[in-house]
Order: sequence, then C-alpha cells, then structure tokens
Amino acid sequence: MSEEATLSVRWAEAGSDTYPIESFDLTQFCTSREHAFIVARYFMSIRRRITHSVRFKTTPFGMALAPGDYIRVLTEASPYQPANNGVISADGTITAASTLNDGTYSILYSGPEEDELKTAELNVLNGKAVNPALFNTIFTINSPTVSSNTYTIEQLTLDSEGLVEVLATEFPTSSTFNSLIVQDVLSPSSFIVEG
Repeated sequence: MSEEATLSVRWAEAGSDTYPIESFDLTQFCTSREHAFIVARYFMSIRRRITHSVRFKTTPFGMALAPGDYIRVLTEASPYQPANNGVISADGTITAASTLNDGTYSILYSGPEEDELKTAELNVLNGKAVNPALFNTIFTINSPTVSSNTYTIEQLTLDSEGLVEVLATEFPTSSTFNSLIVQDVLSPSSFIVEG
C-alpha cells in the first residue's frame, strides 16, 4: 500500500533553519523514507558544492573524451588590484600606491610608444628601478593565482572551425580527489531530518 509523506531535511549547522526551502516531488520514484533522505542529501550537496562550470575550445587531435568523463583544468588568473599599479619615471624613481621594498617583482608594463603589455622582472633598490629599460613606463605587479579543479564533461560540440567546444561542470573533490558530494551523501549525521 503506497502513501504520500513529506520529509524535511536541512544541514546540521547553526542557522540552517533560515535557509531557503526547495521542494522535490518524488511521488513517482521514491520507494522509502531512507530513499528520500538519500536523494535530499544528494541534491543539498550539489547545491552547496557545485559553484561553476567552464567552457573552452580545444583541438580534437588525440581527444578521447565523452560526456560524463572527468577532467582536471588548471587556471591562472591575475586579478586587477589598483594598489599594485605604479609609474617608473625617467630617472627610475618608482611612484606606486603601495611602497615597494627592495627586491624583485614580476610585473606587466607598458611604455609610451607601446600598445601591448610586456612582462619583466622589476628590481627595486632604494625606491628606484635598477633596469633602465623600464624607465618611463607604467606597471602593475603580476601576482597570478593558480587553481586546479576537477570537472565533469557535460557536452562536447564540434564548431565550424573544427575545434571542439567543451562544457564541463565543477566536480568538487578533496585534496586526495575523493568526491565531496559522495562524502555528504554518505554522512547522514551532517543533516537534520524532520517529518
């Protein structure tokens, strides 16, 4: 004999009773209270753990990927920070938002006659640039951050230029590459059940 019931599940943490409520109708699929509890843990973990997706193009040469496969993507970003900007005058004097102590800094720079940014090492000694090639330039300290994430391939599309467009969703893992979603699903004590 089948019957309908409602099960409310929330994270076992302070303030979780104020989180938004999301409903799932499992009447066509659910076989038991435990089944509903597992589904709830899975959906709650997905909502918490998956934060983004990536889309990029690559050549098809040597590609042996299919939807559902896992890939690691290494990204490097250098976020803009006004405090990292500065000017090097004709005599090498550095004027910057923050004081540059003596040392070597990786920079992106441009001169008055240049349209493109170049990279260089800026050696600072007593508030001045040591390398005359950097005089009369503007610069920003290049401080890239590198991240490496695991993704699940959602879609592969061949474009008109012969490149493969890859759409992949973050697959959150621990430092040992174990699924955080699986850890949540297998940890019922991380949740509070009502109903």
